[in-house]
This record gives sequence, structure tokens and C-alpha cells, in this order.
Amino acid sequence: MIGLILFGGMFTLVVLNMPIGFALGVASVAGMLYIGDLPMTLAAQRMVVALDSFPLLAAPLFMLTGELMTVGGSARRIVEFSSALVGHIRGSLAHVTVLSSMLFSGISGSATADTAAVGSLMIPAMIRKGYDPDFATAIQASAGTMGPIIPPSVLMVIFGYLSGVSVGALFLGGVIPGILIGLSLMLVTYLYARTGGAAYRGDQAASLRHVVRTGIRALPALGLVLIIMAGILGGVFTPTEAAAVAVFYGLFVELVLYRELRVRDLPAILRRAATVAAMVMFIVAISGLFGWVMTSEEIPQAFTRMLLSISSSTAVTLLLINVLVLIAGTSLESTATLLIITPILMPVVQDLGLDPVHFGVVLVVGLCIGMVTPPVAVTLFVACGLSGRSVTTVLRPLAPQLLIMIVVLLLITYVPTLVTFLPRLFN
Repeated sequence: MIGLILFGGMFTLVVLNMPIGFALGVASVAGMLYIGDLPMTLAAQRMVVALDSFPLLAAPLFMLTGELMTVGGSARRIVEFSSALVGHIRGSLAHVTVLSSMLFSGISGSATADTAAVGSLMIPAMIRKGYDPDFATAIQASAGTMGPIIPPSVLMVIFGYLSGVSVGALFLGGVIPGILIGLSLMLVTYLYARTGGAAYRGDQAASLRHVVRTGIRALPALGLVLIIMAGILGGVFTPTEAAAVAVFYGLFVELVLYRELRVRDLPAILRRAATVAAMVMFIVAISGLFGWVMTSEEIPQAFTRMLLSISSSTAVTLLLINVLVLIAGTSLESTATLLIITPILMPVVQDLGLDPVHFGVVLVVGLCIGMVTPPVAVTLFVACGLSGRSVTTVLRPLAPQLLIMIVVLLLITYVPTLVTFLPRLFN
């Protein structure tokens, strides 16, 4: 009964268009009232406890870094470098879109920031060259989902906080899946471009000199990823300290090296980053209360018993988990979904003896696919806003891209080495 109150109440309120944070809060309080003999001050206490975490501080700091690098000149220089690398391939601008999104993912850690920064440059360029506007919108929406997969990743920071798994290991685990998704999208792009007209021809001849020149210009921006990963893996600083270093590095690059960010731009950047961080942290706090009510009533354990009773096969259970994650990811905001289902699924992972790093990356990839799948589809809505296209018309070229991303999800699910190889290599 308590599960029906929590989940039924939450989904009912979400369907009625209540923001997910408030829906979680109302459902949690209703669950506490049903349990009885619980003071309402306990709700505030559990919310404060949920936010009282030093590792969690990395999330708003990475968000601020993404805002700094998005407003500055990093995105444009990364696009120029990507164009030098793949601009000679058929479907060149779409390939540049995917590769730029992969590289910018290592800076922003956010799907929406990735989509907005690269899409504001590439979607108009593709449309001007004669690309199908719906395809241009779809490829940018799909490519934007790599933001939380390729490190740094806000979602991985939150998962690490919830599960106690090393954030550095999760970052490393996301590298190969992110690259696989990027290469798969480029394959779909190439096959689509072969059936297109002259608009999809390569823009320029391959030139090593041009690659080196644009690479040097983009190196300060791309250096952020190296600093973060080298610092974490070398034990120089924790992920939270790495996020703080990233903020100061971003300021240095944009204010001193590129000089495309002005001091008077900082208040607006800080305000936007604070707004996004406040929304995420509010959901984290409410989810802490929601998770506490679930745990106190042993809902995760009951779900584990139910899931394992369906089949004793690990392969079947993993498939069911993927289906659950994909459905949840298409229906709810990704951070809220992660906060809700992680406490439920971790006991299943432990009972099956799965590697938590492998599970965490698979979970994040599944949620990122949900970011481009209606009805929530945050990257799709951002891309459609940039192109002026309707979501319904974009769905047709989006379908093969979604399919190949799901294939990659299944691949990393059943071939764990693709996720765990780098974490184990760096111990």
C-alpha cells in the first residue's frame, strides 16, 4: 500500500503537470502520514541530510564550468577543430556536430548545455547548406545526450553520491560507451548522407596543417578534461576539488586566453548556473526524503524479490532493468529518475553480484537515451527550439539514431568490459 501511495501519487501529480520536485514531496509526506507516528519535522531533517554531502558539491561546480565554457569561445573553437578532422567526409557538418558534441561533453557534463552550445552553431550551418532541417535537429538532439556520459558528468557525480561508488571510476567507465555512441551516430549520419544530394558532400579537403592549427586553438578548452581526469586519477584532488579547479580554469581560459568572456558577463552566468543548480539540489533534497520513506518500509528489498522472482537469469534481469530505465527516462527528468530508482535497483545489483561501476554507467546511458525520447526529451526540445522545427516532424529521422543508441546500451550491458576496462586499467 505504501508503494502505491508513493509511486501512484507521484505519477498522478506529474501527469497533472505538477513539477517533479513538488510531486515527490507531496507523495513523500503522504507516505509519512500513512505510516503514522512520524513528526513532520523529520521531513525537513531528511532533506537537509540529503544535501549534507561534500562529494555532491561537485555537481553545481561542474554546472558553473559548463556555463562559463558555453558563453565563452570554447564551443566555437571545438567546432572548428572538429571540422578540420571530419569536414572532408560525406555528411560533413553532421559529423562535425557529433564530434563537437563529444568533445564539448568533456567540458559541460550536461546534455542541455552541450545541445545548446554546439546546436546554436551547427544547426543553422546545416540548414544553410541545404541539410534536411528535421535531420539536422535530430542529429544534434541525439549527439547532445553524450554530455552526461563522457566525463565529467553531473549524473555520475549524483550516482556516486547515492551508491558510494568512486566518481573517478564512473568517469573512466563512461569514456568508451560515449565514444561508441558518437561513432554509431556518425555511421548513421554517413548512411543517411549517401542517400542525400550535393548538400551532404564534404566541405573541405583533409589537411594536416589545418588540423594542427585548429587543434592548438582548441587545446586550452580541451585541456580541461585532461586536468580533471589526471588530477583525480593521480590522487591530486577529489572529484569535488576537481570541479572547483575546473571553475577557475574555465575563468582563466575564457577571460585571459580567449578573451571572449567579459567580467560584466559573470553575474548573468552565475545567476543561470545558480538557478539550474538550485532546481537540481531541490530535487536531490526531496528525493532524499522519498528514498528514506522507501527504505524505512523496505520497498527496495520487496522490489528486489519481485524482480528476481521473474527470472533467475542475470541476462533477463538486466534486460528488465534496461526496459525500466528507458521507460522511466522518457517519462521523468533524468536527475529525479536517477534519485528515485538508484536506491531501488542497487539491492538487485548487489544480489546479482554485478560491478556497481558497470551498473552506474549503464544506468546513466539509459537515462541519457531518455533525454531524446518524448515526452520529456530535453535535448530534443532544445534542438527544436534552435531550429524552429516541430517535435513530431523530427521523430522520423530520429528513429534510426535512437535505435543505434539502444543497440550500444545493450552492448555495454552484456559486455561489461567495455565499461570496466579503463577503471581497472587505472586501478
